[in-house]
Amino acid sequence: MTAVCMAVPLAAGVIAGHPSWGMIASLGAFTGFYAHSEPYRYRARLLAGLALALTLAAVAGTLASGSVVASVAVTGAVAAAGTVICIALQTGPPREHFLVLVTLMTSSLPLAPAGAPARGGLMLAGGAVAWLVVMSGWLRDRSAPERNAVATAFERV
Repeated sequence: MTAVCMAVPLAAGVIAGHPSWGMIASLGAFTGFYAHSEPYRYRARLLAGLALALTLAAVAGTLASGSVVASVAVTGAVAAAGTVICIALQTGPPREHFLVLVTLMTSSLPLAPAGAPARGGLMLAGGAVAWLVVMSGWLRDRSAPERNAVATAFERV
């Protein structure tokens, strides 16, 4: 499932003749690495929030890309905020790791800070693709996560 989340934005960028756009959108598709067993209503909100957080991390990294000091400060801030938020939401692995990775990648890419809004849009598009892929199980069986959770709890008891 996560392979599809990553491949679709990359393929779309190549087909559009802009592989770099697909690469940036695939950073937003890191959203697909999260929330595979949660109930769908919670999963939908969590994935949307993570896609937005990844986008904000990429925009912040892009804006800080001109200065090493700013890049370090922004990455530290994203790591701290991401850790607190992921712990509060009880997000499973990979938690804040992709937020930090995206910030580091975008702060080290040779991209002009003026293009941050466009890159944010590409990130949101990649996150939307991942959201659709991860939520696609809802079309087949809406209550599967709840049944699996109850079965797992019953086995553990």
